[in-house]
Amino acid sequence: MLVTPSTPGGRVPPLPDLRGMPIEKDIRETLNRVVTAEKGDDESRLERKLLLAQQKEEFGELSREGWKFADYLQALREKNNADADYLRDAYQMLNELYRDETVSDDEYKEYRDKVNVTLRERGLPEIE
Repeated sequence: MLVTPSTPGGRVPPLPDLRGMPIEKDIRETLNRVVTAEKGDDESRLERKLLLAQQKEEFGELSREGWKFADYLQALREKNNADADYLRDAYQMLNELYRDETVSDDEYKEYRDKVNVTLRERGLPEIE
């Protein structure tokens, strides 16, 4: 339930407005449920389970500070969308630099390496 419907660097569609809905019991049960890897889980499923475990831990900490689940989901959506915008802009800029005949291969690689540092910091896939 906590995993946002997106891969890193992907945009997240609008989420339902959960404010005022009686979901606290469901959230507590979800937070108390242990996420485990099971035989037959493929890599994609294992990645989703790891993300779920990380988000459960993060929300657990934030809820002790007074965060509500709806606010947490909205913050995740905003972060994912900002990351998607950054990734899109990075690809666009690097594409333009790649096509620019005045930019040397070394200059292009230098720009790409700088972009990749930021992508790593944001947990996004690097550009090759």
